[in-house]
Amino acid sequence: MGSAKRRTWSKCATALDTLDLPDDFDTDALLTAISKQRGGRPITRRAADLSGSTPFGLVLQTSTRDAILYPRNTTRLHQEHIIAHEAGHLLLGHLPVPAEDETPAAGGFDEMLNKLVPDLRPELRAKFGARTTFRDGQENEAELFATMVRTSASPGGGNVPAPRAIEEFPAGLRALFDVPLRTGDEASCV
Repeated sequence: MGSAKRRTWSKCATALDTLDLPDDFDTDALLTAISKQRGGRPITRRAADLSGSTPFGLVLQTSTRDAILYPRNTTRLHQEHIIAHEAGHLLLGHLPVPAEDETPAAGGFDEMLNKLVPDLRPELRAKFGARTTFRDGQENEAELFATMVRTSASPGGGNVPAPRAIEEFPAGLRALFDVPLRTGDEASCV
């Protein structure tokens, strides 16, 4: 692992450790802990119709709260990963707390906001801020943070499960996915 990857890993692990979460925590506990870290600023989450060219998830910020939007048309596990990813942007400092007079970022934000929250009053619209792109390093950090969160929150305290035995992978599926039979002590991702 290169020094840049080690720094990213260390930054994400340290950020997660500072939250002092219990062994078995859920998404609500994660968001509550991050809110406390950010001075009690509320973080809400909301399923939205995100599809097409919109991102998988996004953070809408007002002067008083942050809202994480995630797609309603995906699995619960994927939704939780997306929420953890967006929460990572908040915790890792990618999205500073906006000032009261801050205006939204450019780049199709207004169209996306109209689609996601069509009934938002015009006077509130100017107070929303969102970023639809991040530097690659920030995306990598948020993705690694989300992976660490999901691993830590999983049953077993984040232990990586052992590879499946050959007998557990039905022959029909093995043939369908062209999974070769393992021999000896080879590692497999089956």
